[in-house]
Order: sequence, then structure tokens, then C-alpha cells
Amino acid sequence: MGRIESKKRLRAVIFLASLGVLWGNASEKTLFLKRKIIFIWVLD
Repeated sequence: MGRIESKKRLRAVIFLASLGVLWGNASEKTLFLKRKIIFIWVLD
């Protein structure tokens, strides 16, 4: 069960990361914030 959860989390992280990159093109601050949030979320 834990494996499926981590796979879902990994997919979500990749999705959020790519969104962060797209938003970062418009605002570097947004990209930095998203990366920070994702980093904290992954470590949690």
C-alpha cells in the first residue's frame, strides 16, 4: 500500500514541479516559492 502512495506522491511532485517551472517563467519568485514548498513536502 505504501508503494502506491509514494508513486502517487512522486507523480504529484513532478506535476507540481513542471507547473512551478512554467509559472517561474512569468515570476521567478513564484518558482522559488514552489520549489521550497515541494522540497519541504518531499522531505516530510
